[in-house]
Amino acid sequence: MPFTMIHLHVAMRAAGSKTEKKEEFLLGSIAPDAVHYLPDYTSSYKCRSHLLPDGIPWGTCEGRNNELWEENIRKFVAQWDGVAEKDFILGYAVHLLTDLFNNVHVWTPLRSAGLVDTSQGMESVYHRESVRMNTYLTCQMTEQDGFREALEKAEPLSIPGIIGIPEIMKMRQHDLAFMYESKEVPDIHMNQYCTLEKTEWLIREASDYASKVLEL
Repeated sequence: MPFTMIHLHVAMRAAGSKTEKKEEFLLGSIAPDAVHYLPDYTSSYKCRSHLLPDGIPWGTCEGRNNELWEENIRKFVAQWDGVAEKDFILGYAVHLLTDLFNNVHVWTPLRSAGLVDTSQGMESVYHRESVRMNTYLTCQMTEQDGFREALEKAEPLSIPGIIGIPEIMKMRQHDLAFMYESKEVPDIHMNQYCTLEKTEWLIREASDYASKVLEL
């Protein structure tokens, strides 16, 4: 699924007239992946934080289950309607919808065609290309993008039973450190699956999809 920088770009593009606190909106847009910072992390935690339908392992959601996944996201947003922290919640939902869009239009077609080896995990070509693309987008980031400043200012939100503030804080600290550290710009020209053209398409189409679902 998309890494941090894609989620931030999607959220920045999706932010609309309903977005009052962009800082919280952007932090919310990366918060679901904070479960990776839990000491006893398993993929079942990611299924929970991403509101997948019950019993669906991560990376295997297909067909009708994708519709149920979108329904779960809509219900989640409705439950938090009118709260002061609505921007964090909307950003959180944008992340989930981005992963859902990517699952339908990128991941599942690749997996179904046998083009990604799911048994390789983080050693797969797809994963390594995703890491490389995230690093590339981080290197292209400028102060005008406003990502670092927004993440530094944002107030995290605990969502009971789904995600907690401690892991969000750990994730933010890690992501900001990565943004600030000096690094070489990786060569992405040999990427097969995560090309710049496909990444720009994903950012554009996923943000349009999320904006439509959430009426941003």
